[in-house]
Amino acid sequence: MSNFSVLMPVYWKEDPVRFSNALASVFHNTKLPCEVLLVCDGPLTHDLEKVIELYIERPEFRVVRLTENQGIVKALNFALKEVKNNIIIRCDSDDVNHPIRFEKLIEKIEDGFDVVGSQVEEIDNEGVVVAHKRLPTNHLEIVRYARKRNPLNHMSVAFKPADVLAVGGYPDVYLKEDYALWAKLMGAGLRFANLDESLVQANAGINLYARRGGVRAALSEFKLQRILVESGVSSTFDAILTGIIRFFILVLPVSFRSFVYRNFLRRVP
Repeated sequence: MSNFSVLMPVYWKEDPVRFSNALASVFHNTKLPCEVLLVCDGPLTHDLEKVIELYIERPEFRVVRLTENQGIVKALNFALKEVKNNIIIRCDSDDVNHPIRFEKLIEKIEDGFDVVGSQVEEIDNEGVVVAHKRLPTNHLEIVRYARKRNPLNHMSVAFKPADVLAVGGYPDVYLKEDYALWAKLMGAGLRFANLDESLVQANAGINLYARRGGVRAALSEFKLQRILVESGVSSTFDAILTGIIRFFILVLPVSFRSFVYRNFLRRVP
């Protein structure tokens, strides 16, 4: 069976309770990682440091720190060169991992796939499931889906760090670094799959939709579309049309953007 590392970035704005639940779910999996690499993106709060102290004596738990907050792209690219195993499972610091998640992902990687994700449940602050994010499962459908929308849930994926480093790491595309990375990996000929199970509970709500919008996020859409075209995932015509549509969705007020996500981009219970 393959050895793997869990990679989890965290920064000072994270909620300590969610962070604690996320770490606990990592260590309650049926298949445990050989390494849990926590990347602290700048100084953390006292409460977050107290959570880290609960795990610091575990031999597989390793903490690396950036001296100042540099953002998710730099934190992840730094960590890609730090991991000790040839497979990475990404975990977010505010999400809960299903107990069989790691086992299922590693099995699929061992079947010959290069990048593997899963379905995701979105939960509110009370842990109630508010939506399901469903994505295609086979490689060809995933590539077709990528022309219009992000084809993998970033917090659900497993991949090989060598493959990501070979295409230059995560691209610096604001809020879309993962989507841009999938495009570059598709251009490099890697094989993709999504499991048909929801293996992560991701925190959602009005704050999530607020973070995903705004002028900066809208402008970064055009950078993403250029990468999709350069990688051969999308045509120039489709990229221009999709970019314009997504631009206007992203500059909508939060309440309208939330309505679009909940009613058109998610499956609500």
